[in-house]
Amino acid sequence: MGHPVEAEAVYRDREGNMVVRRQTPQLLATCVTGVASEPMVHWYIREFHGFVSAAPAKVDIFHDWAAITALGDGARAAFARWISERRDANRRACRGVHTLAASPLMFLALEATQVLVRSYSHHYRDRAAFDLARQKALHSPSHEPFGATDGSGGPPAGPRPSIKP
Repeated sequence: MGHPVEAEAVYRDREGNMVVRRQTPQLLATCVTGVASEPMVHWYIREFHGFVSAAPAKVDIFHDWAAITALGDGARAAFARWISERRDANRRACRGVHTLAASPLMFLALEATQVLVRSYSHHYRDRAAFDLARQKALHSPSHEPFGATDGSGGPPAGPRPSIKP
């Protein structure tokens, strides 16, 4: 890929696992296989906050969820609750959140989240399009300061997002 992985962390339980790669100071990539569990979601949230707290500008997040076989008890609710509660702070911290979903049901659920995250969330069913978006983000990191919500790179619309979950 031309960009080395700066750091990698792995979560495993009996039914699934998640690999989180900090590919650059501003690009975080995840890959989930098997069942996404509630403890996995909470682990990811801690990884996300650690990543954002060290980022020099807005970040890009790429979730490869093509190999998720199911969402475990509480996982969907925990993730939805976090997205809802952190909507404004995450919007100030993220240039884009990109998610690849192979399951039509998962894709539809992601599309429904557009009500909460709007402009910075992008969903894919096509791996080539997802990989192209990631390559673009790798080669063109954001210079937008935290807080800018209109893509202008102008003055922040608020304080740097809190790293506390």
